[in-house]
Amino acid sequence: MEPFNASLPMWKLTDRMAMYMNKRFQAIIQKQEIAIPFPREWSIPLLMDCNLAVDVVARAFGNRVSTGWDAHDYVGQLSPRNTGQNPAVEANLRKEFPPIHEKLREYNTPLLVTDKNGNALTWYLPGAVSRSRQDLMWSALKLLEPELKVKHTDQWRTAAENYRDPRESELKPGTVSMSPAWFEQGHDTEKYALKVSRPLVAEDSAAGRWLGAMMESSALIGGILSLVHPDLYHAGRDLILHLDQNPGSVDRPDRLRDILLAWTAPFQGLSVISNRVTPAHRDINAARESMDVLVALGKYRNGTLNLPGIGVALQYNPGTVAVLAARLLLHSAECDGERACVAYYMREKVQQRLGIAQPGWFCPEKID
Repeated sequence: MEPFNASLPMWKLTDRMAMYMNKRFQAIIQKQEIAIPFPREWSIPLLMDCNLAVDVVARAFGNRVSTGWDAHDYVGQLSPRNTGQNPAVEANLRKEFPPIHEKLREYNTPLLVTDKNGNALTWYLPGAVSRSRQDLMWSALKLLEPELKVKHTDQWRTAAENYRDPRESELKPGTVSMSPAWFEQGHDTEKYALKVSRPLVAEDSAAGRWLGAMMESSALIGGILSLVHPDLYHAGRDLILHLDQNPGSVDRPDRLRDILLAWTAPFQGLSVISNRVTPAHRDINAARESMDVLVALGKYRNGTLNLPGIGVALQYNPGTVAVLAARLLLHSAECDGERACVAYYMREKVQQRLGIAQPGWFCPEKID
């Protein structure tokens, strides 16, 4: 791994967490009982959080189920705008690419789902985020409440009927998305510039304060990504460092520099979804081989993340991290109670604009 960029001091934390977590992971899967050195400035709780996440990933690595089909073939049958909302199309896909289980089978222990060639489709990591880390992340969400929005539209992501009644909610229901560089909706062709997302434009924004409070936690998510898809980790890292070195790539270069000082996740975008039910869908803005990271937070039990295309239902309780091929896999989430999700992702057209190559599928068998 290349040395971190000195102008982005917090990437020292992200890279060091990734390096430490990879060494611990290798020791576990190779059954080596060795002590892994860690930076002296780390707190014991941070070290314990890294260890916990690695241990859960290692358990998933050793517990696999596979489809009977090839991911390349599956995505080849998806139209660019296949959101998963057409029942007839989904029925045809199900016939051509049968699920692992005909009826949804629930899992509640760490799991790795691959295609028939061993390419990772989903890493299910229940309990990967410690209770103390969850509390920090949940408390930080209060900073974002001014930006959490519910709109009266027909679009399910923001439609009011999919959100919890605010009168019964501790955390304000709504959604906010942010990025240091992305295209405005409907303006993703060559003639339009990349922009700092609106929630981050103001110097003392609620979103900016939230990013600051999440620096350590987002770096931890980066460390997890470096284990489950190292090529995507490097692509996200390269994208952030490219922005730092080329601030003129976006409309507000001075503001971009400030944002990047707190942007510790190797992803180009993220969304916070508070107290919403998520219907079955695919995320069509990512590259076909890309993976999203979902972090479940809240005060509830018996949440479920359904992946009907492969016949899998994942117990989705607070502290769960799910890493999934969100453009390939139809997915939905529901629970009864106070909840939020932090979703980290990449956007294909932003990668293309910045010249960042999209990694292919990752086969965990390559881990050595």
